[in-house]
Amino acid sequence: TIAIDQHSNIYTTETNYQGETQNRIQKYDPLGNHVTTINQSYGHSLALSTTGAVYTVSNNSEILKFSPAFYQIKGRITDLNGAGLAEVPVTLSGSATVNALTDSAGVYQFTDLAIGNYTITPAKKGYYFNQENIKISALAENLENQDFAELFYPTGLIENTIIISGQVKDAHGIGLENIAVSLTGKRFPKAYKITDIEGKFVFAVPIIHDAGIYTLAAEETDYTSVPENPTPANERYVFIPPTINLNQVQASLDAGTNIEAQDFMGIPMVVDSNNVKILGGERGYINTAQGEKAQIVVNPGGSGTIEIKIYDLSGNLVWETNKEVTANTVEIITWDGKNNDRERLSSGIYIARVSGGGINQIKKIALIK
Repeated sequence: TIAIDQHSNIYTTETNYQGETQNRIQKYDPLGNHVTTINQSYGHSLALSTTGAVYTVSNNSEILKFSPAFYQIKGRITDLNGAGLAEVPVTLSGSATVNALTDSAGVYQFTDLAIGNYTITPAKKGYYFNQENIKISALAENLENQDFAELFYPTGLIENTIIISGQVKDAHGIGLENIAVSLTGKRFPKAYKITDIEGKFVFAVPIIHDAGIYTLAAEETDYTSVPENPTPANERYVFIPPTINLNQVQASLDAGTNIEAQDFMGIPMVVDSNNVKILGGERGYINTAQGEKAQIVVNPGGSGTIEIKIYDLSGNLVWETNKEVTANTVEIITWDGKNNDRERLSSGIYIARVSGGGINQIKKIALIK
């Protein structure tokens, strides 16, 4: 009598050997070479490792040949923080095709697998992993730690993307060439595109989950290719708006729809020597609730330190800063409408006093919130 439990790797035989009832099992390698013979008294079970082997059971003159037990593959998928990532579809292909989902701890498991070649592939929309798949050749033992980890941002060719595009134009609607536009996001490293001859820019953004808010900003540059750190050009512009916050990115990523017409207007900073100009705000005032900022543009006649102090109409100092400047070089100082304690100020008229580098001027700034 032969009892074989292939799942637990326990094999029991009852046979009469030289007048004594025994278990007798002979073990062979895959090529049929005899490895060992194990004899046990009747009633005992034999727990055998079946890795890469084929077994025959001798029962008097009858020899039975069978394949090794089934195996399992187990692994874990983790997110950016190392925590288990639940409900990730994982596909096993090759000698068998099986689908699984990770549990709340990020663990997946495939069982009852025969010897064979397999490929493990995780796939979840908006997620990218440190390896596309894991390949297993000639599975012949239980495997664990077949793990995947989420990537912050995918590298290489990305097929699943949406487009974020726009144009940088002057006040007459003519495109401005060679302007660097940056795009940053919660899970998107800062990237630059340079406007073409029509002032247009295009970003391809991979479809990822938990995208958060993306921000576009226009900057000047002397480069004609994408720079890591744009260098200001001699001709200076102030861009309206200074930045564009894209709150709808996640919805567009989920729907696979592009985000277009994200446009900037560039205003040339024509400032006479020893003069100051206040720019910013599309309507002549600074709307801090919409993220608008005042651009204080100065053209000092001499080198040194420029001091900027902003007062309310009661004469209270609300904000101040200073900047080292070079003679006859246009500089921009940005004020976001907050006081020195980083509190947003009330709507109203504020007085900016600029002094140093040959400049001594007073300008008004209108805020609303």
